[in-house]
Amino acid sequence: MRYLSLLAIFLFSVACNLNSSDTYYKDSTNWPGFYQGLQKTDRGTILYEITLNSSGEIIFGSFASPGYDNKSYQSDSIAWNESESGFSFKEETYQVQLAQNALKLSWEESVLELQKVEELPPLENINWTLIEIGGKKLKKQGKMPRILLNPSINKLSGYDACNYLNAAYKVYYPKQEIYFSPVAATRRACMDTDSLARAFKGVLASFTKYELNDSLLSLKAEEQVLARFKAD
Repeated sequence: MRYLSLLAIFLFSVACNLNSSDTYYKDSTNWPGFYQGLQKTDRGTILYEITLNSSGEIIFGSFASPGYDNKSYQSDSIAWNESESGFSFKEETYQVQLAQNALKLSWEESVLELQKVEELPPLENINWTLIEIGGKKLKKQGKMPRILLNPSINKLSGYDACNYLNAAYKVYYPKQEIYFSPVAATRRACMDTDSLARAFKGVLASFTKYELNDSLLSLKAEEQVLARFKAD
């Protein structure tokens, strides 16, 4: 009963903010996979994740900003019901429909839509070294600013040319967005690299989207590139 209540709260919390579509189809065998949905509220942003797998398991989670340390993950077995085009979970039946890589769950009078993530981009578990900031290319000298995203613990670690950084994060893959908690840093004083360190931390605090192109990572505000990194 506890799992059912958690899932019902999780699904209901975003159902009223989603648009329905007439393009969904039933009886698909392609719906198992990993899905994400985003809800922005007056109190912050909530990122939802659902993994459905054909072996009979559902994993669902929610991450609340700004810290993304406030997370709720639950998993349990489910029973697939082909005749109902969905699955049964804790005595409740959820119909599953797909359209254009989106997942639509329906139960009672509620509806939830999430986007399917077909393949994770080469973004995490990579050391990214800063090569350009504010439109200016940097000459490699000494220890360069860098970041690393660790998906196993949802933590960013990095170096800003003076201090070491860390923050909680979560990637919203459908819209190429990364959400950070406030970045924490050590407190060394570095006269020679202070301006670069401040600019670097400013980028992490203000970018809204990322873009990947081969081994290059760009952090952008709208369409303006704030910084570029190269994979080590």
